[in-house]
Amino acid sequence: MIEVTGHEESIWGIQCLPSDTMGLVMRTQMFDPPASESNLPDNLPPAARQRFLDILSANS
Repeated sequence: MIEVTGHEESIWGIQCLPSDTMGLVMRTQMFDPPASESNLPDNLPPAARQRFLDILSANS
């Protein structure tokens, strides 16, 4: 279990490095408005980027 306490507005993208190329990722957001594609880092592997985009579209 991971426990995070946030005191500032932030978006956390969590990647499992051994499985990153397969898109095993998670997003945690501590503010409004919702995150967008512009919040994603440029160096994500394609499968991880697609998974984050899927998460973002499911939450919009």
